[in-house]
Amino acid sequence: MLETQETSEAVEKQTESATVENEQSSQENDAEIVEKRTVPEDRFKQVYAQKKQQERKIAELEQQIQNNQTPIKQDVKAPSLEAFDYDQEKYDEANFNYRMDQEFKKRDKQALEQKQQQEQNDLLSSFDKKEAAYHAENEDYQKAIDEVGNVGYNETINNVLLNSENGAKLDHYLLRHPEEIQKLASMNPIQQTMHLGKLEGELTKQKEIKQSKAPEPIEPVKGTTHIKSDGLSNIGGATFS
Repeated sequence: MLETQETSEAVEKQTESATVENEQSSQENDAEIVEKRTVPEDRFKQVYAQKKQQERKIAELEQQIQNNQTPIKQDVKAPSLEAFDYDQEKYDEANFNYRMDQEFKKRDKQALEQKQQQEQNDLLSSFDKKEAAYHAENEDYQKAIDEVGNVGYNETINNVLLNSENGAKLDHYLLRHPEEIQKLASMNPIQQTMHLGKLEGELTKQKEIKQSKAPEPIEPVKGTTHIKSDGLSNIGGATFS
């Protein structure tokens, strides 16, 4: 009887111990479940924020591309009989329209080139007249051209001189002030245009062009012409851009 009671007490203790262990294990499992639920939620928020940030960056880049993008014209290919399922009538009509379109484009291109050439000729003719008038009143201009020779202005400087009402006077000033030519050589086209505009404004207030006392950095390059519409890009060893 005593052994039976002791056995019963031992079983009860084991049962109580197992119950405590089960409760502890259950609490640990609950904590793990909470942790597993919490971590993915935080991670989701982080990923969601990163995704939104990437979407904003992509949208900004697409907007920049759209603002800076120039439409690319693709050449229209000649029609083929196969493209019209070998329907000769439809193919002939499409081929006729294609040939007419190509002819119109060719004529438009030729007309544009002729117009641009005529405008360039008119510009050169206008400059020649103004240059001749300036020559007649300023003997030193020809001397400066003879001494320095063909400087070889780049396209930007040529265009400014040719389009300016005081192009000959501005050219005369540059020939007598080679340091200005060297300064222009270090500038980009926009800076060159702005600098020449500033010089022109100052020259309109002056009656006479005086030779600079600065040392001559430009070696004379003899040539039959001075200002050309397709000017060279090298001036006294300095390359214009």
